[in-house]
Amino acid sequence: GETFGEEALLNKPSRKTVTGMKASEVGAISVRAIESFMQQNVQTAEVVKRIATGDPRPASELLAMRRSPFLEQLNEQEMRFIAKNMTLRHFDKDEQVFRQGDEGSTVSLVVKGFVRIYNELAAGANGKMHVLETHQRTVGECLDEACVVLSQPRAFTATVLSGTILAVIQARDLAAILAKAPHAVEVMRESVLGCSSLTFACEALMKKAPSAF
Repeated sequence: GETFGEEALLNKPSRKTVTGMKASEVGAISVRAIESFMQQNVQTAEVVKRIATGDPRPASELLAMRRSPFLEQLNEQEMRFIAKNMTLRHFDKDEQVFRQGDEGSTVSLVVKGFVRIYNELAAGANGKMHVLETHQRTVGECLDEACVVLSQPRAFTATVLSGTILAVIQARDLAAILAKAPHAVEVMRESVLGCSSLTFACEALMKKAPSAF
C-alpha cells in the first residue's frame, strides 16, 4: 500500500534504491499520465513535492493511518487531541529511545526513519548479555503504546537505525482520553495478553530457529 519513486514527478533522480525482499507485484503509472491531474490539484502536488524532497509528513496525517490497535479505537476528536499535544523529537543514528524495563511515560509515532526493536536477556554462565532482534518500526507506526495504556514497564529496547524523527505525547496527556475510552484500553489489554519481554525474546528465537515441522 506504500509508494516510491515520487521524485520522477519533479524531474529529480531517485533518492533511494528499491529491492524486492521476496516475490512481489508492483503497480506503476507513468509520469505523463499523472501530470495533468497534479496541475489541477494543488494539494496533491504539494504532498508529492514534500515526499520527493524527503520532508516528513505531518503527524496528524500519519495518525490518520491508524496503524495501531489503540488508535483504531479512538474517534476523530480524540485523534485531533493527540495530534495537537504531540511534540517532535529528533534522534541521531544508534541513539536509544528507551530501554527495556523503563517506565512507560510517552507514546511515540515514527514520523521519519526507522527504529530497531530488540530484547536483552540476562547474562548466562559466560557473563555475556544476549540481544535478540524482534522487529522494526517505520513511518506511521507507534512505539510500545501498550505499556503506557496499561501502565506497564517497557517490554523491549528501542534504538534508531538512522536519523529519525518521532512525534511524542506524554502519558499524562493521554490520561483524559483513556478515562473516556475504556474500550480502547481493553483492546490493548487483549492484544498484549500474556506478552512480556520474555515472550518477545522467545518469538525472536523462533524466527531464527529452523522449523520443527
